Amino acid sequence: MEAREIRIGNYVSCPKSGQNPFRIDEIEVYRSGLYLVGMGRDLNTHPATWYGSDIKPIPLTEDWLIKFGFAKDADRNQYKKGWFRICDTISQGLSFVDLDVFQNDECVWVAVKYVHQLQNLYFALTGEELTIKSNTNDKA
Repeated sequence: MEAREIRIGNYVSCPKSGQNPFRIDEIEVYRSGLYLVGMGRDLNTHPATWYGSDIKPIPLTEDWLIKFGFAKDADRNQYKKGWFRICDTISQGLSFVDLDVFQNDECVWVAVKYVHQLQNLYFALTGEELTIKSNTNDKA
């Protein structure tokens, strides 16, 4: 993952399977160019730190959309959260976010493949964080 893609609050994975997924709580930058990522404490994991080069993106799946509070609209083959719509192409390894920002049937299509990309896009457009709903299972 590129350092410029990562924000505090993003969910990512790391080499230790028992600590996956985790939420980034803190980012530290060092002169060596390596940055460390403080692990989130909200997923019942032990706080730890990883080199940025050790973390990996999490593929976007239907489970993640549901954890983030998206509702499936089976008739239209999409997931919705307010005006934010995601077309169901997840089985092909790529999702498209359909943003109906013009409210006149004109949409913007953005390819989203990973959880952190969806989180960053959602935050940029709504000013709200996508976080795991407390009543869902925390395992991805």
